[in-house]
Amino acid sequence: MKKITKIAALFLVIMLSFGVIEPTYAASSRNPKAPKITSATVNGTSVTISWSKAKRAKKYEVAERTTEKSWVKYKTVKKTRKNKKKYTKANKYKVKAKGKKYIVYKYDYRYAVHALVSRRTYTIRDLDGNTDYTFAVRSVNGKKHSAWRTVTRKTGARSIRAQINGKPFEITSGKKVTLPLPSLPGITLNKKSFDIVPGNGEDDFYTSEDGDVIVRGKTPSGYDANYVYRPDSYFGYGWEKYSSWDDREKYGYLSYGSQYMSWPEEYSIHIFDKNMKAVWTLDGTEPQFDQTDKDINASEYPFGTWTKGGSIRIHGSTTESYKIPEVRWADSKGYGINRSAPIVVWVKLYQGKTLIAEDITIDAE
Repeated sequence: MKKITKIAALFLVIMLSFGVIEPTYAASSRNPKAPKITSATVNGTSVTISWSKAKRAKKYEVAERTTEKSWVKYKTVKKTRKNKKKYTKANKYKVKAKGKKYIVYKYDYRYAVHALVSRRTYTIRDLDGNTDYTFAVRSVNGKKHSAWRTVTRKTGARSIRAQINGKPFEITSGKKVTLPLPSLPGITLNKKSFDIVPGNGEDDFYTSEDGDVIVRGKTPSGYDANYVYRPDSYFGYGWEKYSSWDDREKYGYLSYGSQYMSWPEEYSIHIFDKNMKAVWTLDGTEPQFDQTDKDINASEYPFGTWTKGGSIRIHGSTTESYKIPEVRWADSKGYGINRSAPIVVWVKLYQGKTLIAEDITIDAE
């Protein structure tokens, strides 16, 4: 009798053990429940997302939904003609056979995952300013996950503080800022400040550990503009009316292929319309539209050392692109940069009598 009782007790323990284990096993075989997003708070260009606890979730993925679409695994179904017909739809679903099943892919938005976290709040920082974003959260349990839950928010304006000539400047996206000419040694320029409306992107304005200040955006007139300040060494400012390649290659544009103006071939004026004219100076004085014409062709440039105050104006043509004469100080052998003064190039590009592009480059190193 005692032996039978012991066997019965042991059988009961085993049954109870399976009773405890079974629900856990069953739960782990199912996808976790999707979380519910409870808040998404905007603070400038940061967004803090919070969500509720989800059943069977071990962790949570936080992502940003991009505007791009791709084929994303959607579900696994039985391998039948009906399912193949149901899920083979152009630009929506496609199926791939795997044994006795089909894996169904859906043409859907991509998600750029920022983090996999155990907590139920996460902050995504350094976003573009004044921009609509769609964020997503889903539950994860091993290789299984829930559907995405999304929320859309618009970020606020980006803003930073910069130092130029030792003076602080606050730079805010979408708000005009008046930036000064830097105090570079040996420079006299009769333009003292520059107005720019910064863009919204992360690369549209920033400062480096070395004190560099980069601002990209628009002029108050709405033309593309940029401002670069490197303390005690380099300054660049430019704007242009035509920013599309179609217009630039139809009319003309200014370009240089290097950060520094060391060689004559690196700075070019491209002119494709007969009404285009270019004018520049090399001494910091402002180029004037009515300077004396010299009618110099590209093949007639007197390459070599230019004296301070040298200037030239070019008539437009339908095919020519022109290169500014060498604006460096050569050593006795005719090469290298052994100069006694900064390089200053100020270029203006006209369409008829209308100024459509301007560029100022100062290399003081």
